[in-house]
Amino acid sequence: MRVLSFFSFFVLISMLIVTTWASLHESVVVGAQKVFSEPWAVATLFDAYFGFFFFIAWVFYKEVQWGARVTWAIFILLFGNIAMAIYTLYAIWKLKKIVLTKNKTNTSESGGVKDLLSLKHEN
Repeated sequence: MRVLSFFSFFVLISMLIVTTWASLHESVVVGAQKVFSEPWAVATLFDAYFGFFFFIAWVFYKEVQWGARVTWAIFILLFGNIAMAIYTLYAIWKLKKIVLTKNKTNTSESGGVKDLLSLKHEN
């Protein structure tokens, strides 16, 4: 879990830095006009957004409340990997909280990647 936490934090910080750098050089509108004129840039955007939809499907599986599902989906579609890194850190935090609670009641939970992928967020 530490490796995944570190990687998620690294992605989050890296994306915030590169997004800030790009924003200081030109507006999103100007950048979008350039991107949409390049076929490979459009193909890359399709690839990225299909990846976002796969991640959103996992979020819809993990989250049991519709409000959380929709909020995370919008956040991911608007902010991409920044939101995905935040969600992954959130999921790890929730898993640690679940494992600590279960360990206090003497049930065995590993708190590993399998649990991260499969345990649903009840609250």
